[in-house]
Amino acid sequence: MLSDSYGTLQRVIQGRPEDQVLMRALRDFNIPKIVSDDTPVFMGLIGDLFPALEVPRKTDAEFEASVRKAD
Repeated sequence: MLSDSYGTLQRVIQGRPEDQVLMRALRDFNIPKIVSDDTPVFMGLIGDLFPALEVPRKTDAEFEASVRKAD
């Protein structure tokens, strides 16, 4: 399943270095499955695997605006 996510990301964000695509795939595929208390531990592991690599999360401005409006 991770390979499907990785391949999809490679196609969607063409032109990014492979380490950024891999880190984003690992992060985005696993974070929803981890309880919130374990998220800092997981992000620490990702940081150890990819030191000094900062890949911003993809955001959906329209969705975020809808959430703020519903709040």
